[in-house]
Amino acid sequence: MRLYLETEKRRHIHDALKRGYLEMAEVNLQIARESFVLESEAMEMLPRRMVSGVS
Repeated sequence: MRLYLETEKRRHIHDALKRGYLEMAEVNLQIARESFVLESEAMEMLPRRMVSGVS
């Protein structure tokens, strides 16, 4: 009985974590897309020599 309860507890935690990650997936993807656009714009504004590491 104890083993069953421990297994069920682990399964419940696993399922809750999985649901949470799936619910946040779209939000995280949108944040990543926005960050990529902003980082790309910032890189375009830097002088070329700074990007290559040459002063």
